[in-house]
Amino acid sequence: MRSINSTGVLYTSMRTITIPRRLFITGDKIAMPITGHIGFNALTRTTSLREHEHHCFELTYVFAGHVVWEIGQGRLLKLRGGDMALTQPHIKHRGRLNVIEPASFFWLHIDPDAGNAREHTPFSAAEITALKKTFVMAGNTTSYGGTFLYDTLARLHDTLSAWQNRQTSVLTASLRSLLACVIAEAARRFSSNDAGRPSQKYIPAVRRYMEENIDRKISVDILAQYLGISSSRLHAVLKESCGISPMDYLLRLRIEKAKELLASPDASVTSVALDLGFSSSQYFATCYKKHTGMAPGAFSESRLR
Repeated sequence: MRSINSTGVLYTSMRTITIPRRLFITGDKIAMPITGHIGFNALTRTTSLREHEHHCFELTYVFAGHVVWEIGQGRLLKLRGGDMALTQPHIKHRGRLNVIEPASFFWLHIDPDAGNAREHTPFSAAEITALKKTFVMAGNTTSYGGTFLYDTLARLHDTLSAWQNRQTSVLTASLRSLLACVIAEAARRFSSNDAGRPSQKYIPAVRRYMEENIDRKISVDILAQYLGISSSRLHAVLKESCGISPMDYLLRLRIEKAKELLASPDASVTSVALDLGFSSSQYFATCYKKHTGMAPGAFSESRLR
């Protein structure tokens, strides 16, 4: 059974796989025209990502953390660990507020209209057409990726790492095969709207309890007791559903609430920090900047302006 922590590390029962800071190739390197940019990234700090667009479909999959794409005029696509998103060709998009928070993710450009799009794929011409139709009909959307896609991407990560060190014909063929599996599984997920995320039923209760006690010290044991499950089960639920630990989930809720409070002209950084259960304004400022890319005081001033 695989799981992933917030630093971008994939765990298996056999070994540990670390997603590097950036692992990237283009489809022409493996003579697979239907693919464009192919990459993995693990961001350890908030990073700028401004408005841009692609001539093809873009598929993104989040292993851990929380990614929000802003599509067109303010529509948000919110992804957490295990989610994937599809953006359409020539649609402008960016990270929310022009940034991406710390997260580990995969991205793939898919171009069914490329010349010789069938080359080095198992797809027929009719199947290429059907893939394009499926992605067009899906629109700009998100879905839960499921365990098959997760495992396939983990294998793709390993194979790409090996390929970059030693570009053999066998590894090249493996990359093509795995990429074809990713494309086909993404199309299946988007066409069936199969977003059935296990353990999702617990998340509303977790969020409600945390929001009602956001100014108090909340422990994993107390929260698990409230839900009627074990602490280890609670950790598994949050990892499976959100890609983060219970305490990371609580921290994100507090940061989101802090944004609301800081919008008030009467709010001070110290009062907001204490109202949300932070031990000090300095610790609050550190957490806030890590997750938003700006100091809480700067955010408050920008909202007032």
